Amino acid sequence: MDKGIEIVLFDNNKKTNERSPDKTGTVTFPDGRVMDVAMWSNVSKTQTPYLKGVIKEKFQKSNGTSNSVKIDF
Repeated sequence: MDKGIEIVLFDNNKKTNERSPDKTGTVTFPDGRVMDVAMWSNVSKTQTPYLKGVIKEKFQKSNGTSNSVKIDF
């Protein structure tokens, strides 16, 4: 059975400022690759709540670059 893509999100209880993500976590792909996820809570013009976020390569202190993908849910 294909496992699919697994996303795990947690409430961010360590927000350092207003722009910090509301939720953080990881996404794991079927090939085993793991990426970081950050999500922000938003409200549309029609007052519909939604999450907006980014998926980035796992943070590595020695490498200052990362690839990211913006996804609106």
